[in-house]
Amino acid sequence: MYGWSISGGNMKNMIRYLFGRFYSVECSELLSYKGSWSKGLFHGYGVLKHNDKSTYQGNFKFGSKHGYGEISSTSGFMYSGEWKNGRQTGSAKIFYKNGDWYQGFVKNGIRNGFGVFHEKSSQRTFKGYWTRGVLSGKVQITSNEWKYSGTFPDRYGRASGNLAYSDGSAYAGDVTNFTRHGDGQFLSSSGNLIEGRWVDDMNVDHATTTDSEGIQWYGTLKNLKPQGFMKVQLPNGQKYDGVWLNGKLQRALSVRNKRDAEPVYHFY
Repeated sequence: MYGWSISGGNMKNMIRYLFGRFYSVECSELLSYKGSWSKGLFHGYGVLKHNDKSTYQGNFKFGSKHGYGEISSTSGFMYSGEWKNGRQTGSAKIFYKNGDWYQGFVKNGIRNGFGVFHEKSSQRTFKGYWTRGVLSGKVQITSNEWKYSGTFPDRYGRASGNLAYSDGSAYAGDVTNFTRHGDGQFLSSSGNLIEGRWVDDMNVDHATTTDSEGIQWYGTLKNLKPQGFMKVQLPNGQKYDGVWLNGKLQRALSVRNKRDAEPVYHFY
């Protein structure tokens, strides 16, 4: 049967008459329905309006939302996707009232399976596999400044993976809150390579740096500049030892073949 509609205060009584006691509580929240029926139940395509001003339009199966359907509210929330026995289960796209959105698989209304989630406040996009609403395993996370591929961070923000930056530079290794922290390698957009143990994104202990001219530096970097005792090896094999402060040589401790000018650190 198609074309029946129920609205207003008679909805609760009509539902009881058609469906019996089992449906009386659930359907007391409904405002109106227009669509197909079968054996006294919503069945097929229909439009269902609730007292909370949300609206569902889609398919029903013997009284339950089933198949494809969309539900939206005046708050800005919208679910568009699959339903199973009245529950949001299957492939879907969800828009949240705070501006976030999700596209992927859900189970009972919770992110479950492969999906992409975008967080408006941070402008970050999270792609991977979800279990009961939690992202885990290998993930891809994108922001305006970088793209991360690797393990999902633990509760302390620690993870291991690759960071590709918007300027063309790249990092592979340990991170904390998506900043370089721990063992890793960094390749700048100009071809300079830094390997070592990173601290707070810009400092490197036990660093080995090879710049674009083939000069190698061994020691500590602070704000990505030589700091303290450094060993330097030129492309021709000559070695240069000294003490540095904020990237500037303070004094040379040993220089082999003084005919060559001292190297200048120009990582950036």
